[in-house]
Amino acid sequence: SRKVAYSLVPKDTYDSIIYCRYDNILGGMKLKEVPNVILTPLEESYNLISDIFAIIPSQYAQHYFLYDEYERLHSTQFEPEFETWLRDIKQYGEENIRIHKYERYCPHMMLLRNLYMNKIPAKQMDLPVRIKR
Repeated sequence: SRKVAYSLVPKDTYDSIIYCRYDNILGGMKLKEVPNVILTPLEESYNLISDIFAIIPSQYAQHYFLYDEYERLHSTQFEPEFETWLRDIKQYGEENIRIHKYERYCPHMMLLRNLYMNKIPAKQMDLPVRIKR
């Protein structure tokens, strides 16, 4: 249903798309300007990237919504360039890399990998967003 909803958004009409999961609680927020990067909250990011809320410049939306890339990302190993970035720049740690590479499905890692490999700028901010529990 999200893929259908996304396909209905006119791509040349809006500067940004705001994605919000149904089970979120949003606090009031004001941004003086929306930077030309994908903005996600620190909440539920697991030191990777959050998938519960995003402010997405329209030109990057196809890279945040993984509908056309999901199968490839889920069925292939990390690219050497991405793994090096995780290790040396992100300093994600060998055990974390091994677990995500071989043992578990993680939507946060797939999203981060897709953004990194497509050179899509993303930034985490302390946005007032959390999951309703």
